[in-house]
Amino acid sequence: MTGPRALDRPAQLTPGDHASWVYDDHADLREACVSFFSEGARRGERLMYLGAASPERLLEDLRELSDLDRLLDLGQLSVHPVSALYGIDGEAPRSQADGLTDYVRTAVAHGYTGLRILGDVSELAADPRRADVLMDAEVAVHPVFAATPTTAVCAIDRTRAPETWRPLSALHHLQRAPRWAPTFTLHLDGGRVHLGGEIDAGCVGDLQHLLHRLGATTTGELSVVLPELGFIDVAGTRALAMFRNAMTATGRAVHFQDLSDAARRTFPAFRLGEQEA
Repeated sequence: MTGPRALDRPAQLTPGDHASWVYDDHADLREACVSFFSEGARRGERLMYLGAASPERLLEDLRELSDLDRLLDLGQLSVHPVSALYGIDGEAPRSQADGLTDYVRTAVAHGYTGLRILGDVSELAADPRRADVLMDAEVAVHPVFAATPTTAVCAIDRTRAPETWRPLSALHHLQRAPRWAPTFTLHLDGGRVHLGGEIDAGCVGDLQHLLHRLGATTTGELSVVLPELGFIDVAGTRALAMFRNAMTATGRAVHFQDLSDAARRTFPAFRLGEQEA
């Protein structure tokens, strides 16, 4: 994993890519849909568009897509409620990862080269309670991308989700936001939390939000892996120390491993380091 990479347009994406697309204008979302799904159609992938609107409204977002009717008739393209992947109300994040894996397997079994999904999660992100569960789901499904021929974009209307779009975006290694994009990425692989990019006072609140979710939705020991952390200031290091202390208070250990040079500069002040691993 590296730090976040800027995404100028949702094209030239390949299986394994998990991107966020933050927008302010619905016309921007429609353009993203056309670019993203046109590429997938050329590559012989199954295409899924998810959103909270009616099927008719979702199809309106795709009206500029070449061969739209043919793709729909073939079953190569379909539209679904966002709950088809994110069963937000009561469904465990692990089940959602299993559901995504089933979608991919079905697509490949039907002769497609992979699965390409664009989900507009704005309605979920706008509800603080559901946004937290959405973050848990994003963490859970991320490993599926490394193991299957899946390409995904999570679209978020920043005007509807001003408090949650940044931590949600940080869960993707490819990020697009017109302004104020998060400067770090986080993902979970088993019991290993991978942090990359840059962490400072400007984004420490986003980091704390995600660490809180990890503490609430995981069990056992956690290892925070930091070889790709290019910068971290005192505020960011303090946030990691507070996370470790809170976990220790509940009987769970947090270790810090593969420290980058940036981490080695600030961690000793808070007694964080690889000697704890």
